Amino acid sequence: MLKGLTEQELDVIRWQNKQLRRHFKDTIYKENISRDLETYQPGFYFVSDKNQKGEHETLHCTAIVVVPPGGKPTYFDSHGNVPDDLRDRVAWSQLKLQKNVKTCTFHCLYVFDMWTKQSLVESLGQYSRQTFKEFMDGLYSPEQGYFDPDIHVMLHFKEHLLPALRKYINDTHVEVNLHPN
Repeated sequence: MLKGLTEQELDVIRWQNKQLRRHFKDTIYKENISRDLETYQPGFYFVSDKNQKGEHETLHCTAIVVVPPGGKPTYFDSHGNVPDDLRDRVAWSQLKLQKNVKTCTFHCLYVFDMWTKQSLVESLGQYSRQTFKEFMDGLYSPEQGYFDPDIHVMLHFKEHLLPALRKYINDTHVEVNLHPN
């Protein structure tokens, strides 16, 4: 599914799970993700660009892998596709943080962290609870300045990724705070 990556094109996988929270900032480089994918424990893995620059490096995400308990791993990229190779998809990341303009095009990693990482949410003070509520309510209008103008992308993650998140949370009883203070 994700094969043929060269050393320069290695992707970063971070484990985002309550049991392994201490690894939040740890980086594990995998040269062939598909080789090990079936061995992954249930949870969420995100694939990000190793070469992303800037202070928001940990937020750059090109794809996410959902491994449900007892189920087949599912791969989502930022446009709702299942690519054979991630090399041609790295440039497709939809997460753009612009401090001056204070706009953000949401991507699946941000959605996931809003669900599971209160500490990360608190570190991103420019994002309000109302912003997340608007996202969850399905307000995808580009005029809002917050959302990806590609409605198909956002609808895909609302219809497919968020239910997978909810199912994983319910099946594993992961503690989450949907509305951090």
